[in-house]
Amino acid sequence: MKTVAIVGSGVPFQTEKYNEVWANNNAYLSFAFRQLNKLFIMHKQHKKRGELVYDWGDIAIKAKQNGFQVITLHDILELPDRVAYPYEEIVRMFDTDYFASTICYQIAYALYQGFSTIGFYNLGHFSGVSDETDDLNERCGEEYWIGRASQLASVYVDKTCDYLTTTTGLPYAIKG
Repeated sequence: MKTVAIVGSGVPFQTEKYNEVWANNNAYLSFAFRQLNKLFIMHKQHKKRGELVYDWGDIAIKAKQNGFQVITLHDILELPDRVAYPYEEIVRMFDTDYFASTICYQIAYALYQGFSTIGFYNLGHFSGVSDETDDLNERCGEEYWIGRASQLASVYVDKTCDYLTTTTGLPYAIKG
C-alpha cells in the first residue's frame, strides 16, 4: 500500500505511518521535514515583497544532502537533478487542467503514481496557516482535487488544515 503525506510548514506530525512525505516551495526549510521525499516547485523564480522567493543553490544542496527529489513544472537549470512534472500525461489522465496551486499538482501526482492513502497536514488558507489572505482560488482548487482523490484513495485531512470547512467552522445556515 502506497501512502503519502502532503505537508506545509509548521507543527510536526507522525510521519511514520506514511511511505513518503511531500512538501512544496520553501517548506523544505522547516524542521519538521527530516523525512522529506519530494519537494514540488511549480513556479519560476519570482519576487515576493521585493525578495527572490527561491534560493535554487540551497535547494539543490539540501536535496542532494537529504535525498529528496525536486519535482518542477519548468526547466530550472540551477536544479540539475530535478524531475519534470508529467503535466500532459496527468491532464490527459484526469481530463482537466484545473490546477490552482502547487498542492493541486501534488494531489494529482499522488493519484497518477497510484497512492492509496493521502494525508494532509499544516495546510490551509483561512486559519492563519497560510501567509496570504486572498487564497480563495487556491483553496477551491485544492478542495476540488481532494474530492477527486477521495474517489480513488483514502483521504485524511488533519485538524491542522482548514479544508472542507466553512470560514465559521459551521455548516451553512447553522448558527453558533
